[in-house]
Amino acid sequence: MNKDIDLDTKEGLRKALLAVAEMLEANELVHTHTGFTTISDIDIAPQPNQKNFNLEVSANSVYNCGTVACIGGWCWLLNKEEPVATEDGSIIYDVGALERADYYVHSQREKLNELFYPPFGRYFADAESGSEDEDFWRVLSDCYTSVTPAQAAKAIRNFLKNGDADWFSVMKDAHP
Repeated sequence: MNKDIDLDTKEGLRKALLAVAEMLEANELVHTHTGFTTISDIDIAPQPNQKNFNLEVSANSVYNCGTVACIGGWCWLLNKEEPVATEDGSIIYDVGALERADYYVHSQREKLNELFYPPFGRYFADAESGSEDEDFWRVLSDCYTSVTPAQAAKAIRNFLKNGDADWFSVMKDAHP
């Protein structure tokens, strides 16, 4: 945890987002299903001894699943909270920490809206009816869970470079 980072400053936020991008790229944040349900297109269940990533979840901890969080959730947890000490090395945060992370994610909607909440629904609405684009965006418009760590990292780097996550290009470039 880096208590010196102030997420309310441009420089602090940049450092926090860069750290999350690097962790996503290094597979230190593992793409898993949300932990709420096993019905998912992601077969990997959250594990208690790893940091789990899913863009659909701001922050959640369950003892036998560990902690699952999104970009903003990990920005908060890694810089403002300490996990609960466990004998088995599980990475679990207490309810207060999770609530603060959730509040942080939701309180940043104006400043970080397109990074934390990709506008897939808007892309779906703008796609030509009956087109491949419409089918592509329809699948993504209901849920962020299929966003991979590599895609999230690319969106973060886009955002840090020019203030625009450019989810449209990130997702289309990853589509064969």
